[in-house]
Amino acid sequence: MKNSLLVSLSVIIVNSLIAQNPCATKMVLMEQSCAKNCGPCYFHIRDYTNPLYAAHKNQIAMVVYNQAPIGVGSWSEQNKPYYAFGSIFNLEYQSMVMIDRTFFPNNYMLQQGPTSEGVESEAIAFNNQINSINVPVSVNITNTYNSTTRAVNINVTANFCDIASGDLRIYVVLTQDTVKGPAGESYGQNVNASNGVLDGYNVVTYPNSIGNWAESYAFINPVKYQPSGFFGNAGIIPANPVIGNNYTENFSFTLPLKNSTTEAMNIEPNRIQIVAAVVKNGAFQNREVLNANKKYLVTPAVGIQENSLSNLQFNVLNPIGNTLFLNYSSTTNGVGHIYVYNSVGQIIKTLNNLEYNTSVSKATIDVSDLSNGIYFVSFKAEGIFHTRKIVISK
Repeated sequence: MKNSLLVSLSVIIVNSLIAQNPCATKMVLMEQSCAKNCGPCYFHIRDYTNPLYAAHKNQIAMVVYNQAPIGVGSWSEQNKPYYAFGSIFNLEYQSMVMIDRTFFPNNYMLQQGPTSEGVESEAIAFNNQINSINVPVSVNITNTYNSTTRAVNINVTANFCDIASGDLRIYVVLTQDTVKGPAGESYGQNVNASNGVLDGYNVVTYPNSIGNWAESYAFINPVKYQPSGFFGNAGIIPANPVIGNNYTENFSFTLPLKNSTTEAMNIEPNRIQIVAAVVKNGAFQNREVLNANKKYLVTPAVGIQENSLSNLQFNVLNPIGNTLFLNYSSTTNGVGHIYVYNSVGQIIKTLNNLEYNTSVSKATIDVSDLSNGIYFVSFKAEGIFHTRKIVISK
């Protein structure tokens, strides 16, 4: 009787420890509807979505559903990801962001109402999710790629360390970390701004199109291929998965050179990221994310890093006293912007319209009003955010 009681207590303690200690690092899946055709979208992306991702790249898997020739499909192609993402999840407003497909009762998209999966503040939603204690599954990705045939083979493995149940599935999508589109096409970022220059982009009006456009806008993480569909395949993971077991699904396909003949540029394999998640089908309204992960299709070559351009050099030193020192240069000329974020991705300081060229330029930021802690500094050039971490310790 005593031994049985000890065994029972041991089981309770072990189960309690499992519930309190996540088996995997939490990665938040941040999905965004197309950043086109909607005037305020440009400023939403510039001021909120991209900076949040830049400050937390290692904690966010970002997926953006864009229209061709940058993404996959057009408004008339209802079965392809661009249109289907908005219609399947009932997103009435473009540039809406979903964080792990979870309902936030105090942070829902106000325009769409209290049943929306879209969040009003991405930073608040991210902070809530990344601090979640319960991460019931690890998501691991392995793959091969044949550069001659463009054959892709991906294995995604879900390993559960806590109790989970329901219609659990594996979701996989491929994004290209940066796609800078060509000039002369109305593919890109529609803005509420007059013709001229905005953040280094030429703002133009195209014939037979509504609004003005930030020409050659650089999109971050647009979808290029979606082998699992939005909901994944049933039957790979049982309704009540066994803790400690691996559940693996294979995806094999040929990465197309382009998604269609109208696509503006070829898909670049060395810039492709594999994003995978374990999702619960039907949770909340359509789908809930248990955990996610990401990796490059091929090991990036030296000098190629996520969302960075090799022609820009940007350096930041930890503050000396109350002053933050920065320097920057580039092999090209342009105008950039610097953003300082706190640990939850909120913009707290900015330096706008900084001209850069081949000469090394210097800038300073007064941080006397900031408390000790970790911050992130991003230099935005040609639509790309170059982010550095700093520590303030006074």
